[in-house]
Amino acid sequence: MLLMEVSSSTSVSLFWIVLATLVAPAIGHATRRVLPEVVLLLGLGVLIGPSGLQLAGATNLEMLKQLGLGLLFLSAGYEIDPNDLVGRRTRSAALTWLVCLVIGFGVGMLIVPGHRWLNAAALAIALSSTALGTLMPILREQGVLDRPLGRAFLAQGTVGELGPVAAMAILLSSNSPWVGALVLIGFGVLTAGLALGTRHRMRRAAHRVNDQLRHLSEAERQDVYQRVIDWFIRTGEHRLTQGIMRTIMLLLTGLMALAALFDVDVALGAFMAGLCLRLIVGDHTGPLEERISVLGNSFFIPVFFVMSGMGIALDAVRSNPLTVVAAFFAVLVTRGLPVWLAERVTNTGSGVAPGAERATLALYSSAGLPIIVAVTEVAVSQELMPASLGSCLVAAGALTVLVFPLAARGLDRAARRTRSERTGGAVPV
Repeated sequence: MLLMEVSSSTSVSLFWIVLATLVAPAIGHATRRVLPEVVLLLGLGVLIGPSGLQLAGATNLEMLKQLGLGLLFLSAGYEIDPNDLVGRRTRSAALTWLVCLVIGFGVGMLIVPGHRWLNAAALAIALSSTALGTLMPILREQGVLDRPLGRAFLAQGTVGELGPVAAMAILLSSNSPWVGALVLIGFGVLTAGLALGTRHRMRRAAHRVNDQLRHLSEAERQDVYQRVIDWFIRTGEHRLTQGIMRTIMLLLTGLMALAALFDVDVALGAFMAGLCLRLIVGDHTGPLEERISVLGNSFFIPVFFVMSGMGIALDAVRSNPLTVVAAFFAVLVTRGLPVWLAERVTNTGSGVAPGAERATLALYSSAGLPIIVAVTEVAVSQELMPASLGSCLVAAGALTVLVFPLAARGLDRAARRTRSERTGGAVPV
């Protein structure tokens, strides 16, 4: 009887969670995407969760949330182009992020009782992050990524996701910081080894096939090509896609398990799995990126955000509205202000125009919900942060994803319209 009760409760909760993942994009479409889907997923999670209508609970569903977190960070790692990790823009972005982290640490030391440095570090990591994966589809759709502003954001966003993940591995694991740093280096070496080894084997296999075909006549070679193409079109594409997706999930779960064995957050393993895939694929990212997006965004990633919303203590947010507002502006000061100052007083090599475009870059770089969710969960589980503060930080993170991109888009449109009017060109849409 108890098993039936648990099963029934879990099934009902899963129904409401999946319904929320379906309703969120419908609301987003109805509001012309003024409300980001991530914010809607969190809000619906609060609505159906223990703090809302109490329709769903997280009991026995944590593994789904973990897989969603893993695919979210795998997607973030896959979006990072290794070629973008070198150059003046990235060096400047890395230095800027370190300044953000120091400012966030100072803010944490001021407000954390007893001035405990580890608690302040957790807050600093949350305040200094950037939601690269969340904003990439929006900026790609708006055509921003093809401009200097978009390339500058890619540099800031890459460091704004890679830096916090590395800091979590070093500072928020149960190991000492030195052990955490060694584990991080070990994961980096493992990722590079897996990627280079796989690419080497793929090239050797391609050379062997080419050598075998070289001995055939032109007519025989064309016949082989045609048979392969026919098989691929009829049945092989689906089989290969299924095999590739299962291999990706094996890589993801394997590195997440390895991270758990070394007592670091599983986000590190997931992020490294995405980097490994990107190193293997190289510049031909399009087809695999679409399949990873379908795999993650159809179910697991939306479930992660809905369940994260279910974990928000609405009473804590209601009773501490000033904390949410303070955290919202703390993100802007900690992350946005250093980005704006770096563009204003140093030569970052970004090509971002003075004035409104710099402010636009700062606002985009300040949106940071996914890392905030991950950091607060780790910090609350390790008692480095009270659950009420974690809920307020997630609520503030949702506001950053809602408000900052809207404000940035308005500034960008106004700046482009002004430049267009000065040059006599068409007013951009």
